[in-house]
Amino acid sequence: RYLGFTANGQLKKLALTGTAAPETLCPAPLSGGAAWNNADVIVFSSRGSLYRIDTRGGRPALVKQPPGSDMYMFPQFLPDGGHVLYLAVSNGEQERGAFVLALDTGTSTRLADANQKIVYSSGYLLTVQNGELFAQTFDVKRLQVSGEPRRLPDRVSYTYNATREAAIDASAGGQLAYLTPGSTQDQLAGLARSGQVPPTGGPRGESRLPTPRP
Repeated sequence: RYLGFTANGQLKKLALTGTAAPETLCPAPLSGGAAWNNADVIVFSSRGSLYRIDTRGGRPALVKQPPGSDMYMFPQFLPDGGHVLYLAVSNGEQERGAFVLALDTGTSTRLADANQKIVYSSGYLLTVQNGELFAQTFDVKRLQVSGEPRRLPDRVSYTYNATREAAIDASAGGQLAYLTPGSTQDQLAGLARSGQVPPTGGPRGESRLPTPRP
């Protein structure tokens, strides 16, 4: 078992057992997120483009490059391991939003409008709009959303700048982790698939970008 992360402009992995030092896989300057599937393929965002690389390392391959100053960020593998959800940042109305990329063909499908980090979990596309969290039904087989987005409780900490970060992530089992807005007294909270918020969260302090464990 490994933990993947970026540091100092490098994509790295760290074995969760033993005492070995982190292993550098490849350069990843200006990282915009990464995802790791069960076939040991990593898709990551670097300088606004999407790349793929084997977890054993090697030379990364360009998957999708945006036009002009557009950016592709926050890749996330869908359950089939062959499609990648990502955020497209663009001034063009139809060029921005939540997209799905087919790795085998390189074709992309637009799902919905979005301007912050997006997340898939248990049949839902999760988006953040001005700090409010929304969930919309998402059929991952047809690659289609349906119905109107439903606003969920609480607000989510986010940044409206080039990073497009939103302090939210979700597990495959439907558990959602997010941070509510604050300064140095943020508190990590959880949200079950039923919409219930547990009575207690994590300790208060300065926190960013939570990620549930598998």
